Amino acid sequence: MNAHDSGGDNPKKAYGDAKPSAHFFPSNVLFGVYEVMRQGAAKYGLKNWRKQPIRASTYYDAIDRHLKQWFELGEDADIESKRHHLEHIIAGASLVLDSIERGILIDDREQTEVLTAGVGNYHHTQEEPHEPEKKESRSERLPTEVDPLGELIRAAARHDRHIGQGVEPCKSGPGLVGGRDAIRAQYHREGGGPLPRTS
Repeated sequence: MNAHDSGGDNPKKAYGDAKPSAHFFPSNVLFGVYEVMRQGAAKYGLKNWRKQPIRASTYYDAIDRHLKQWFELGEDADIESKRHHLEHIIAGASLVLDSIERGILIDDREQTEVLTAGVGNYHHTQEEPHEPEKKESRSERLPTEVDPLGELIRAAARHDRHIGQGVEPCKSGPGLVGGRDAIRAQYHREGGGPLPRTS
């Protein structure tokens, strides 16, 4: 083995091995695809698909025709180009991929909701993230204005609860002095009906 072929100690080799490499693809196949592309440029214009965006359905149909002629009819070469049908398929798929990468493909597929995460750098449809539900704070739940009758009802309820628990009731509050009887009297003076019973 040639000493230059080992490359074991070269730190750049590890980085290079992780990147796309042309030697993985059979170059003899590419030569035929190049010829298909050359004929397409002569007929439609050089890199015409970048100047006038293409439709996915157009190339789906073209690829499907070449595939059927090759597989179902047993025909190897396209009658017009004299190139292999599979070379036309590779060329057509390459144009679609290039358009996808550039974001210029007119995507008229019938179904586009299938996720393609992890396939190249292509965009895929996904569910919009939901905003977390905001919990209402205690201050937002409380009324902004004081309701005198409501305050009286709550004070009376607290008074009854304290009495039931054997605790001396608190007599402070908005205008409330004198315990339960004073609370009820003031409530009636405000025009309220019978106080609701509390447990």
